Formats: sequence, structure tokens, C-alpha cells
Amino acid sequence: MSLHLTRDSSARGSVLVVRNLTARAGGTPILEDVSFTLKSGRRLENGDGSSTSIAGSIAFVRGPSGGGKTALLRTVASLEPVDEGALLLDGLLPEAWGPAAWRSRVCYVPQSRLRLPGSPADLFAEASRFAAQADRRAASPSAPAAAAACSPASPLDSVASSLLLDAGLVHRPWETLSGGQAARAALAVAMALDPPFLLVDEPTAALDASAAAAVERALAECGSAVLWVTHDEGQPGRVGGRVYDLVPGVVASRGGGERRGGGGESGRENDGGESSNSVPPVVVISPGRLVGGDWVGPKRGR
Repeated sequence: MSLHLTRDSSARGSVLVVRNLTARAGGTPILEDVSFTLKSGRRLENGDGSSTSIAGSIAFVRGPSGGGKTALLRTVASLEPVDEGALLLDGLLPEAWGPAAWRSRVCYVPQSRLRLPGSPADLFAEASRFAAQADRRAASPSAPAAAAACSPASPLDSVASSLLLDAGLVHRPWETLSGGQAARAALAVAMALDPPFLLVDEPTAALDASAAAAVERALAECGSAVLWVTHDEGQPGRVGGRVYDLVPGVVASRGGGERRGGGGESGRENDGGESSNSVPPVVVISPGRLVGGDWVGPKRGR
């Protein structure tokens, strides 16, 4: 099947295609034949001079710990190499875009805490000055957020408020923030840059119910398409989106015997009371697969 897609367009939006992708950890395939498509939000011009915004798509990925969900996000973000299959953003491979341009459009927000100097506002201002961000804004006039990085009414403050972060918190040093505050601040930076695609790894894992609800609402209403790893079984139904389940591969210890499920990346057994040092290395018999794709929850225009 041929793809006839264009680069960024505020009217048409962008399309991210993951096709027959194999994800690896430590050189070992842990996912194979992964395929799905995400479409960013777009703006439709009305005849009276007004416009209508169409929300980007949301795809949830569920599955056991250690099963390859983070490896999938990192591969789609072009932080890990693509050994088999293809990633296409508006019809172009990551190599055609270049790392900086790809990551300005496909923004990965890790679950682990950021250990950075300065404040979230400093990170946002620095990222906004990158040439790749300026090029993206020039190609996509509907992404004005980062252009106002240094203005008094920074979009970062507005996004932070929507995530229930106190006024001024994003201007405090990272090291002074709690775990939940740092997680939301990192997400706020990514959202304020207004990329076409957000890849988020359990963004509500460290949050209480009210903060988690605010994050869900903000991500559902943002213009970015979202690839969202979650362990919260009820989250897709509250937010709305397509749901993919990661079916773990089959692994076996070199001492014999088979087992399924998480641990394919680390080789740890956590339920037998043994330390990881006493567990034989594992080999993958068959990598995991991503299945599903059915819609769950409210439509929200996607």
C-alpha cells in the first residue's frame, strides 16, 4: 500500500504510522509485528472565517510490567533503533526528518523523574529556542504555544494550571518538587510545546485521584495525538480512545522451563522470594504482540 501524505499541515494534521515494528531490549526482540496509526489534531476552516478544532487520536497500551511498553514508546520516539518494520511521520522515515525534527514532533515523556538543573520553565524556554521547534512552528501555524515561551503569559503556566500545579511551581528548581509535582511539570513542558504527538508512560501513576483526573482531562482535550501507556484499567473508559493490549511473549530460563509475562526484559522472578542474582538468564522463545485496537469510552471527536 502506498502512502501519499504531506508534512505538517494545520488543516490536515499529521499522521504517524507504525508498521510491522519489532522492538528490542538489549538486542533481544521483545515485541514484533506492531502496527497502528495515530492522527494529530487539525483545524477546519469554516465559511464564516471561524475554525473548528478536531482532537487528535488517543491510543492506550496496556500490559504487564517488563513486557516492552516503554521500549515501544522509546522506539516510536526514535530513541531506540528500528531493526525491523518502519516508522513513518507524514510519509517520511525518521532518517529523512533527522533526530531533532522527529523528536520536536513526536515527544516522549518518561515515567522516571527528570534530573535536570534549573526549573521546568528553564527547560521549556530552552526547548522552545531549538531550531527544530522554530522550523515546526513555521510549517504549522496552528502551534503557537512555544513561540510565546518568554512572554509574561507563557503557555507553560496555563498548561501547568490545568494540571493543578500551583502558580509559580514550574519556576522552582526541579530538585525542590515532589515526585507527583515533577511528573506533572514534565508533562506540562511537553504539552506546552504543543507537539503533534505525545508519548506518555503512565502519566498518572504517582498522582492522587484529583491530580490524575486533571491529567486525564488535559490530555483528552489537548490537540496532540497521544500514545498512552497505562496500568489503570478504568482509564481508557474515562478518557476515550483505542485500547491495545500487549500480549507477553514466551520466555524460558536457560535451565529449562517456560513462562509467560513480564520479566522478559529483566529476567527477574519477583514472586518466588528469590533475588534476581539467583535467576538464570532468560531467552525469548517468541516476542510479545500488540493486539486489540477497539474503541473504549467517550468519542471526543476522535
